[in-house]
Amino acid sequence: MLGSHADEWHRYKTLKWAWCISFLGFLPVLAIAGIIATQVFQKRIPDTASSVFVVLWFLSSAFLNRLFTLWPCPRCGKPFINNGNWIWFTKSCVHCGLPKYSDPLRPTDT
Repeated sequence: MLGSHADEWHRYKTLKWAWCISFLGFLPVLAIAGIIATQVFQKRIPDTASSVFVVLWFLSSAFLNRLFTLWPCPRCGKPFINNGNWIWFTKSCVHCGLPKYSDPLRPTDT
């Protein structure tokens, strides 16, 4: 299983960026979708369609947030950034102290 910890860290990075894009991209995507739909259909998007879009975007963002905050540390298996107080920009596991992007099998100097 050579490189499995690298795969786990890759998943962490992917989840982090996916959540950031979904959270920060909401308003720009909504505006662009409105402009495109107005140009294509030559009329304003119905409120129901906008509401459905907003609800689906919110649910997907919340789901990605849940996956990211509950992502398990490769060493201890507990949530890497969540110990009751979410520490979004931590450089190590809030439970066992494993440095971000390091090999969980290699001992650390603590």
